[in-house]
Amino acid sequence: MKRAINPEDPSVWMKNTPCVGSTDVFFGKQFERPNRRIEREAKARAACAGCAVVQLCRDYAHTNAVDGIWGGQTEEDRLISNPLVPLHSDPLRQLRRLDKTEVVEALKIRDAAEVSQTLPESGQVAM
Repeated sequence: MKRAINPEDPSVWMKNTPCVGSTDVFFGKQFERPNRRIEREAKARAACAGCAVVQLCRDYAHTNAVDGIWGGQTEEDRLISNPLVPLHSDPLRQLRRLDKTEVVEALKIRDAAEVSQTLPESGQVAM
């Protein structure tokens, strides 16, 4: 019988994944050429697609602001899917890697969520 994986302890589920030891695939190099990046990310996504802990890995990345590909998602994917969660200790580094359109859309989503959180219950702003 399979033992349940404890999502609270990443040291347990991380050590038995297909990506262990493949840092060159899951983490890009500085000044990586765009076509090389596309190829590397495709290999990483393919490895993640068949992984038993892909959702745990993705959740871990969303919660812990990590670099690289986790759960089949790049840093950009995580920013777009949840713009309220910080992805990197250096936000400007993160934004430099994104396409301008993606940045604008992610910021619109983030700003709309922030505004909705600050509005009074009635949804009306006092003047």
